[in-house]
Amino acid sequence: MALSLQKLIIALLVSFNALINYGGEAASVVKSPTVLVSHKNGQITVELAQTPASQQQGLSGRASLGVNQGMLFIFDQDGQRQFWMKEMNFPLDIIWLNKEGQILGIATAVATSTYPAPILSPGPIRQVLEVNAGYAQKYGLTIGDFIR
Repeated sequence: MALSLQKLIIALLVSFNALINYGGEAASVVKSPTVLVSHKNGQITVELAQTPASQQQGLSGRASLGVNQGMLFIFDQDGQRQFWMKEMNFPLDIIWLNKEGQILGIATAVATSTYPAPILSPGPIRQVLEVNAGYAQKYGLTIGDFIR
């Protein structure tokens, strides 16, 4: 009987830890480190996708994205990039950036229904910022602006 109680306590501790660390989301959705970045009309909290695994996962499987939140993909080298909306549950603005954070292009209101078609960067880029659809228009972001 003591062993069963011990197993129950361990199971409860593991469940509690998952709720604290993942904000109540499914345990398979592990959040990346976050930073605050700025642009000409505000700031946004972004999760950093710096590893191949976190870049492949991206925002897939998430129910939503909070207001003034996003995901910043940082690559080691400039390159032509392709993104897709696999297992996405909400539309995005995809903002293509160079190494310095200058906006090179914006794909607005990319619908979940575009999957499996890829969304192509406008040329070689180093970073990609994914935000809720309408964010770029709401904050007046345009090609040539900086996000840092």
